[in-house]
Amino acid sequence: MATPTQSPTIRDSPQRPSALNRNGSQLTTTNMAAVNDPNAQEREFSSVTDKIDNIPDEVSNKAMEIWLNLIHTGRQEFQSDHQSWIVCSLYVAVMEHSIITFFKRLRTMKSEVSISEKVSSFLTSTERKYFVVAPLYNKFQQIYSQVFQDDQDEFAENRLSPSHSSSSSTSRMNTCWCLFVLAKSLMLENCNELVLPFQLLLCCIDHAVRVSPTFLLKPPFDTAQSNHYATSVVTENNSNSLRLLCEQFNCDHNDVLTVLREYWQKFLATLPMEKIYQGIDGLPECEFLKKQYNECYTSRGDFDEILFLESDTHLIPSTNPSCPSPPASSHRHASTVNATPIRAAMNTVQALQSILCHASDMPSPALIRYFNNCPVNPSSEIDKRNLCLQTNFVNRFLSMTGMQYREIAKKRWQLSVRLYYRVMEAMLKSEEERLSMSDFSTLLHNDTFHKSLLAAAIEVVMVTYGGSWSSPFSADSLESEILFPWILDVFQLKGFDFYKVIESFVRAESKLTRDIVKHLHFVESQILESIAWKSDSPLFKFDSVKLAATTSQISIDNSTLPTTTAADMYLSPLRSRHAPPSPQSKAKSRDSSLRGSITSAGVFSPPVKSSLQLINQSGKDQSSGSSVPPRSQTLNLFYNKVLRLAYTRLQALCKELVVTLDLERFIWTTVEYCVTHRPELLKDRHLDQVMLCCIYGVCKAADSELRFKDIVAVYRRLYQYSQHVYKSVLINGEEYDSIIGFYNRIFMPSLKMYILQFQPNRQKPMLSPVPTKCQSGLTSPSVIRIPGRSNFYVSPMKDSPFKSPRPKNEILSPSQMTPRSRTLYSFGEGPGSAEKLNKINEAMRAVKRASEQNKSLKSQKRLKFDQDGY
Repeated sequence: MATPTQSPTIRDSPQRPSALNRNGSQLTTTNMAAVNDPNAQEREFSSVTDKIDNIPDEVSNKAMEIWLNLIHTGRQEFQSDHQSWIVCSLYVAVMEHSIITFFKRLRTMKSEVSISEKVSSFLTSTERKYFVVAPLYNKFQQIYSQVFQDDQDEFAENRLSPSHSSSSSTSRMNTCWCLFVLAKSLMLENCNELVLPFQLLLCCIDHAVRVSPTFLLKPPFDTAQSNHYATSVVTENNSNSLRLLCEQFNCDHNDVLTVLREYWQKFLATLPMEKIYQGIDGLPECEFLKKQYNECYTSRGDFDEILFLESDTHLIPSTNPSCPSPPASSHRHASTVNATPIRAAMNTVQALQSILCHASDMPSPALIRYFNNCPVNPSSEIDKRNLCLQTNFVNRFLSMTGMQYREIAKKRWQLSVRLYYRVMEAMLKSEEERLSMSDFSTLLHNDTFHKSLLAAAIEVVMVTYGGSWSSPFSADSLESEILFPWILDVFQLKGFDFYKVIESFVRAESKLTRDIVKHLHFVESQILESIAWKSDSPLFKFDSVKLAATTSQISIDNSTLPTTTAADMYLSPLRSRHAPPSPQSKAKSRDSSLRGSITSAGVFSPPVKSSLQLINQSGKDQSSGSSVPPRSQTLNLFYNKVLRLAYTRLQALCKELVVTLDLERFIWTTVEYCVTHRPELLKDRHLDQVMLCCIYGVCKAADSELRFKDIVAVYRRLYQYSQHVYKSVLINGEEYDSIIGFYNRIFMPSLKMYILQFQPNRQKPMLSPVPTKCQSGLTSPSVIRIPGRSNFYVSPMKDSPFKSPRPKNEILSPSQMTPRSRTLYSFGEGPGSAEKLNKINEAMRAVKRASEQNKSLKSQKRLKFDQDGY
């Protein structure tokens, strides 16, 4: 951060009878005495600092020293409004102590007080920039030491004597870093991501290699060096050193060539020719570069990147000189364990490039076949839509970043379209196998489906390149102005429609990295918790009859839900009484007859054929003989996911609040009732707001001593914590209030009679069963624990990359079989007669009966892999 480098200048001013206070009136004699009284000064300083927790002593002492120096200058402006000057002094002291400490304190401050959006945006951008530049400098040190011969001595001298860098301003290392930060400031303004700056850094190193003598380079760069150049065009034929850098540091050579052409060469062209060869070994003068950079830095007012060269303690803490990577247990976007931020970012980029290495900007022959199977070919419609969306995307991307990013915007779009076509083809192949049909005309002519699928592809590409992956304490380290929900606004797409494609997208593209899948899971959670509940959401376009038909039969037992694809939700959002069930639904209905389900009133259906199954089979409620309204399959899945999300969060809260199990069940029943019976409470609000009110209301009715303050304090420790959840809740129109105001004015009047059922000595309503444990549809299962067998696990078999050349349905003889011929068995001869088969079946049934008889017996010796026993 820009901090004062010298004491304020004392100017002569006319003598005045006394100083003025903040209102312009004269200070009283008492106030003037307080200014000159050391004890009064200390008390006044403590009155501010005591409100802030855990201020290090060195920071507090430094801040007080700065403040005392100010008020003792004699200048009138420092003699009033002491609190403001104390805060400024604290800011300077914290910045000088450590910028990381500053960011941590700032986050604490933002959780307690409201900061304007403009200031908050600038500070967030500054934090993000720091956690990009710090790992870039660490990587710069690593690359420099591997490329140049003279790195060890220079690094040792710089570490021992920070002032050495200022006296050795012509050193190659300093010049190279100054050249890079100047190029980044001029050419990549507003770029707070790792990938582009890192590619620019490689261009800078490549330039230094080209102009350095061979004997100063380490192998293999000494032989890869070519002739000096300044503004010459670099092509495939003369970029040996750049290609070598890309290979060694995991970067795509073509991408770096684009950066070199669009940014690095244009930057070199801005430098005066007389300055280019006046420094060491043909590099520009370091002092000239510092002067040019300082002009950029002072206009921004964030932090001085050149100070990394001096190992400045406020940028590089002495306890940890390297910028830490995020913890592996990060709830949202955990990077690869032990991977540096740049390595994690480049691995993610490389993974996406490997997926799309053979993809085309145009539909594949297989996809064209699906288009041709439609009565009206959708190709021209798709091309027209994509052209319009491309214009919108590029223009909005440039408006957020700058006109210099046009080529980058085009490349991001190109990758997104390739992924869009690839996933679409995979989806249609899956649907063809599932439904035994190849005409998907209705789906392929669905505008919302195509927008959603393309938006998901864009989000994957944007987070791949736009993630910093580096903040060690920021849960939202990937939050950016051009990440979700930005794409919804660009495409004029509703979150409820976009959510329909997310799970199918992940299923269709199995090669997505763990980080990307986690990001999509986070996106889905954002939609479920708030975005889908906006008043303009399609969710509220379903009339109350259809909503009731759906929410009255929501099952939160995952095993009773049929596998729902994006095609199901876009093609058949409503299942009417005239629509026949799919084969998959029939199979699931038979299975679900053995299980219970949840209703909106919190009633657990017994394990018999439910009314929902009877409706699906005949179109009528056979228990009453009356017709029923259509049921939405889309809504069914949506509410199921919302309830699972709510229960997961409720469990975490109740555990921290030490709520009894019975009370937790009461609260959960109320939450489920609100979601399914009172969706108007969620309109333009957040799921967590309703959940917090349910906790407080039920606990109060049950005579449990639990304050709202305690609930909010625990909520703030959870991963989904957001300040606006409890500080700004919609009341009506444009009026907002705190969570307590919402509870008193809206929530409690609406649910008073329902919540009073949980008072002591009153008959309790039927309690809602809790959701069954299941893995998210956005993640592929790894190891599955078998119910009822605490020490038995099954790992799913992955398809072998070595496929047999034989046709899939070819029958092999026993002599042709190998140990890898899965699901094939040989008994030494053919299956034989029906009598032999009956004997085999009877033997298998006998084993099964014996196993069931011994099921209740526990082994004296067994392996225990866990503590919960299920």
